[in-house]
Amino acid sequence: VFDCRDAAVKRDLWRASVSQLRIAIALEELRQKNGSYPDALDALGLQEVDPFSGAGFVYRRDGAGYLLYSVSINRVHNPRFT
Repeated sequence: VFDCRDAAVKRDLWRASVSQLRIAIALEELRQKNGSYPDALDALGLQEVDPFSGAGFVYRRDGAGYLLYSVSINRVHNPRFT
């Protein structure tokens, strides 16, 4: 039996993954240009939206790197499972 909710979740997971990839590429390009990652995603000039929250992805600098994730299906801020 086809469950359209499963298809919608899979679509949103795919969209979140593609958006995070776009963000990661832009972050790396900016790091190469400026020597560090930005403090906020606004610096990238992208309009990527987390399909699960309807807001921007969660981002924060973490040492020399960064943490980027979607709140995903459960809409909980838990980067361990993204």
